[in-house]
Amino acid sequence: MEQQMSMNTRVRLSVMMLLQYMMFAVFWVPLAAYLTNMNVEGMYKATILSSMALGCLVAPLICMIADRHFSSQKVLTVLNFACAVLLLLASKQATPMMLFIFLVLAMFCYMPTWSLTNAIAMANSPAEKFPQIRVFGSIGWVASGIFSLVAFKLFETKIDGTSIPLMCGAGTALLAALLNTTLPDTPPPSKGKEASIIDALGLRALTLMKDFNFALFIIISMLVMIPFTIYFSFGSQFLQDQGFEYITVTMNWGQLVEIFLMLLVPFALAKFGVKKTMLIGLAALLARYVSFWGGGMLNQNSLYFLGILVHGIIFGFFFVGGQVYVDKKAPPEIRAQAQGLIVLICFGIGMLIGTYGNAAMIDSMSAKLEPAAAGYTMPSAVPSEEVTVADAKVSNVKLYGRALSATEVAVLNMRDVVKDAEKAQRIEDRADEPVKLEDGLLAAGDKAETAVSFSVVVNLPADDKDDETDDSLSGTLLTMGSGDDVVVLGVDDNKLYFQAGTSRITHRLKMPRGQDDEGKDRTVHVVGTFDGKDLRMYTDGSIYKRVDWTPIWVITTIFSVILLAAFALLFKDDVKEVAAAESDESTEA
Repeated sequence: MEQQMSMNTRVRLSVMMLLQYMMFAVFWVPLAAYLTNMNVEGMYKATILSSMALGCLVAPLICMIADRHFSSQKVLTVLNFACAVLLLLASKQATPMMLFIFLVLAMFCYMPTWSLTNAIAMANSPAEKFPQIRVFGSIGWVASGIFSLVAFKLFETKIDGTSIPLMCGAGTALLAALLNTTLPDTPPPSKGKEASIIDALGLRALTLMKDFNFALFIIISMLVMIPFTIYFSFGSQFLQDQGFEYITVTMNWGQLVEIFLMLLVPFALAKFGVKKTMLIGLAALLARYVSFWGGGMLNQNSLYFLGILVHGIIFGFFFVGGQVYVDKKAPPEIRAQAQGLIVLICFGIGMLIGTYGNAAMIDSMSAKLEPAAAGYTMPSAVPSEEVTVADAKVSNVKLYGRALSATEVAVLNMRDVVKDAEKAQRIEDRADEPVKLEDGLLAAGDKAETAVSFSVVVNLPADDKDDETDDSLSGTLLTMGSGDDVVVLGVDDNKLYFQAGTSRITHRLKMPRGQDDEGKDRTVHVVGTFDGKDLRMYTDGSIYKRVDWTPIWVITTIFSVILLAAFALLFKDDVKEVAAAESDESTEA
């Protein structure tokens, strides 16, 4: 008898899907940019970004317990409430370790919900209607960008790269949990069945690895996650470095196109078969990194959008094509376990390897400093007053005859700009080195010997929308000395730069201008330090870290070429042979 579904049930299931994916995308997409702004780098950043992969490894075990003892909608409600609390706590953390703890706990609760929402939807809708409900998950992912648009349009605040998306995720999770209480009752689907960790992780499907073709497919699928992850997990950091303002909205164009491209996957499979369909996905993966490489070399942002828009081809043609291959290749009795295995291999193990590997590569191509030119000497004296050009306001000027540490910069930002003395004290108490901001202060006319630091608050004038001549501001904000030894803080096409002699650090992000709706100046706290050898620049307490993305995209492109070639040469589309063999057996029977 055909299963019927009321419009009321359909709406509730669709909203369930929309909110479930929105709560994740709103904070995950810009997470790498937020960690960069927190000065979280290296293995700390990789560990925090591995929280999704760790959640994928744990999710089958949680689902195994839930499927045997509790109604699915009740488990979903509890997990979403837990996510709301944990994401809110994560947004309040100032240290990488505590952020990781709350985020990985949130992922332990969140990642099982993808299986749970699928189970609830499939149990309460006809099979042919499930794709129409599942598509709302993709819509929710795309719609997550609305938070950053609303924040900017209504409050003129940019939230990408801050902790606010975590709060948005918490709020969405809370709303989802409340609405989950209205979902149709879905009894535990595996009640009374014996629990098995081996079955939950899909490990019985490892017997398929005896087949060379299937083993090759598994290995290449895992390795594909390495280049896939550098975009999925670190894409926001890259786009932030290129000066993009709406990071979440920009990246979500890929998911928007994916909604429509996914409709082409069944036709591609029918027309070309599994191998050629998956090759199209791998070719799109290669095209992404060639476009990123070319965008940097040619200084063409339009090429970055090409790399973003092919996301749907990569995911739909390669990963969904791979799921179809597994479904056709695996015997019916272990088909579900085989699907669980490929998810575990790709989004668990593969993403874990990709996150740590890519973090190490990015870190090796990064620099927090700019070496001074050979023979550079300090200016003999600091200025009696700051020089302001382009009608900018420069205030709270502090000059030091030494290089400030990163901790001192953070404390100074909290004290003088954020005006949060309690948080400044917490940073100071946790510091591994003494914070002595009263030491080394210079007065007007004092000499700087071998090192110097300046701390200023900058506000650029508002952009007159009727006057195109002031769209781009350039000029000097602060100078020390003159001639070849001059130290300058300036702005070039609305972008900050710090120069000592011929050496310069130019920040890629454009400066905010004018005032907000409350009439408050949009300011940036800038600290420049020179320790006698190297220049460093901090904005709002965070050091500017320059990443040389060109060699990263070269390496990723070469790796993608190798995967594409290996799959094209070695993988055999043998699912038709499997189907033929099954048909022969059926005929003989």
